[in-house]
Amino acid sequence: MNLSKKRCTQAGFHVSSGVLALVLVFCVGIVFNPGLFLSHSNMQNILRQTVTNALLAYGMAFVIISGSIDLSVAATVAMSGYITVWLLPYSFALALAAAVLFGVAVGTINGYLIAKVKFPPMIATYSMQLMIKGLILVLTNGITLKISTDSLIMKYLGHGMLFNLLPLGFVFLMAIFGICAFSIRRIPIIRSVYAVGGNEDAARMMGISVFKSRITAHIICSVLACLAGINVAARTGAATAGAGDGYDMLAIASVVIGGISMSGGKGTFSGCMFGAMVVAILSNIFKLQNFLNAYWERAIIGIVLLAVLLIQALMNQEEIRGLIKKYRFREG
Repeated sequence: MNLSKKRCTQAGFHVSSGVLALVLVFCVGIVFNPGLFLSHSNMQNILRQTVTNALLAYGMAFVIISGSIDLSVAATVAMSGYITVWLLPYSFALALAAAVLFGVAVGTINGYLIAKVKFPPMIATYSMQLMIKGLILVLTNGITLKISTDSLIMKYLGHGMLFNLLPLGFVFLMAIFGICAFSIRRIPIIRSVYAVGGNEDAARMMGISVFKSRITAHIICSVLACLAGINVAARTGAATAGAGDGYDMLAIASVVIGGISMSGGKGTFSGCMFGAMVVAILSNIFKLQNFLNAYWERAIIGIVLLAVLLIQALMNQEEIRGLIKKYRFREG
């Protein structure tokens, strides 16, 4: 009973922390420029930006909850955009399948290096990022590849609207959210990321394959990064080598702001959504204001990220102190 209450309390904090951050930045946006910020077109822009952030945040959440991390998502976004735009004249289905298979390959390699070869996650995934980024530059000479065919699917994905209210990309994001939420509850190999991230040795004693769980988490992360890359290409109408630059850090920021612990084993996907919206609104505010230089955008997001990490660290310390006091009381 106590354990159930504790889990509910933790889940409530993760969700409410993202909601509070969202309310705070929304109020800041209203104060800075209420007319433009609350306009219909600007709200649509925020939702479109949220799509990319949230897709990456969902994937990053899987690997962070499992006790790992993935720094290769930025390059994966760029490469999947190139693959999609390159194959789009032949068939959208072929372009989508090739991009997803690329994500599966990247995730499998990352997961294998981390879970089997025991490479540190940051080293393995950063090396993968450098390799993919270099491969893009070699294959394209850094040239921007524009969408050369009139693809209605890409057009609607990037700029289509549902009843002139919601961007179709955001509707697609909600479908992905539903799939992630269902999978984390109903599919054992995916749900096991919580056990592996919480305590790897205990997970092994429970009969959970840490190897399979980590590889699955990294495959999901890379595939979602590829979907994010397709979304970026659809929005911009082109693929560039720098299309994903900075998105790895924005994904981590979205995850942490949403309340997912960097130590692993804790977090909810609803928190990722709120965190992605917070990052999108912060970016939007900087585009609307004239007080600060645009270069301050990443600095402010970094400050917010550090503040949330500090709060998480303090709360973890309080939780540990509480457990120690409870143990001493029982011993006494």
